[in-house]
Amino acid sequence: MMRLLIVSLLMLQLCLDAVAQSDEKTERAASHVHHHRMGMHGMVLLTDGTNLYASHLPLYSVPHDYQIVYKVVSTHETALIAFLKAQRSHTSSDGRPHVTVLPDSFDLNRLVNGDTFSISATFFKGHFERGGLPWLEDADFRFVKQIYTRQISSFLNDEDKAENEKERTQKTPLTTSTWVTLPSTDESRPLYIYQIQHRPSFDAIVQGEQCPKPELLGTLASRTPSVRQLRTAFERCLESHILYFETADFAQ
Repeated sequence: MMRLLIVSLLMLQLCLDAVAQSDEKTERAASHVHHHRMGMHGMVLLTDGTNLYASHLPLYSVPHDYQIVYKVVSTHETALIAFLKAQRSHTSSDGRPHVTVLPDSFDLNRLVNGDTFSISATFFKGHFERGGLPWLEDADFRFVKQIYTRQISSFLNDEDKAENEKERTQKTPLTTSTWVTLPSTDESRPLYIYQIQHRPSFDAIVQGEQCPKPELLGTLASRTPSVRQLRTAFERCLESHILYFETADFAQ
C-alpha cells in the first residue's frame, strides 16, 4: 500500500511539473507575441469626407504583416480633411499617399486587438519613406475605432502558395471576391479594401457610391493593375474615388 502511495505521489508531482512547464511556455509565448510587433508603423491617412481614417502600410513580413484600418482623430483634423478632400477633387485621383503619418514607436498588436489610445505622430505630405516632407506634429493622435484587420501571413501555407503559382502561371485574372466593404460616415458611400494576395499583388482602398456588391464589381485583368484598370473595376458605381493604391511593396 505504501509503495502504491509513493508511486501515486510521484505521478502527481510529474503532472504538476508538466503543467508548470506548460504555463511557463505559454507565458513566454504570450510575452513574445506582445513584444515582437514593436516598432515604427507608418500609415496612410484617408478621409471619407467627414472623418479621418488611418490605414497601416503593410508588408508581407513580420512585424508589418497586417492590413489594419482605424478611425482616427487628430488635433489637426480640420486642416487634414480639407487637404485630403482638395487632393481628391483633382481631375482624377490616382491613389497616391497624399498624407502619410508616422506615429512614435508602438506595439502593432494594440491595433490588432482593437485598442483605443493616443500617441505622438508626425504627418508628411507624400510618402514618408519616398521623399515626403514633414508637415504637422500631433501630440494627441488618437486611434478611436478599428474597422478592419486581417493578417496577410495567415494564408501563407503550401496549398495557397501552390494555387497562387498556378494562377500566376496561367495569368488568371483576379476576381472581385477579394474586395471587402468597410463602413464610412455615409452609408451610401462605403469604403472598399482589397485583400492583399500572394506576390505579385497590391494594396488599395476605394470609396464608391451606389456600387454593385463587391463580388459583382468588374474583374481585374492583372494581378498588379494600373490606376486605369483599377478605376475600370469600379466604373459601374455612380461615383468612385481611389483613396490609396500601392503596388511596389507587393511586386514580384
